[in-house]
Amino acid sequence: MNTGGPAFPIPSEECAGMTLRDYFAAKAMQALINSDEWRENMSNGDATMGYDPSEFTAIAAYELADAMLEVKER
Repeated sequence: MNTGGPAFPIPSEECAGMTLRDYFAAKAMQALINSDEWRENMSNGDATMGYDPSEFTAIAAYELADAMLEVKER
């Protein structure tokens, strides 16, 4: 899986820092949960396809992060 490497590299063997994928997902999740439309859809159980709304939001955020990494590699 392409994680994009460290987003904030730390010169240490114990910790490589946050991956770019995680950084992108965090930014995407922030945008999603701040969207009135997203929150409204999450209050409707049908929109989450059986997932807990928080889990569904995390899944969507990582899917967006993966798409950003794919476009970045072009």
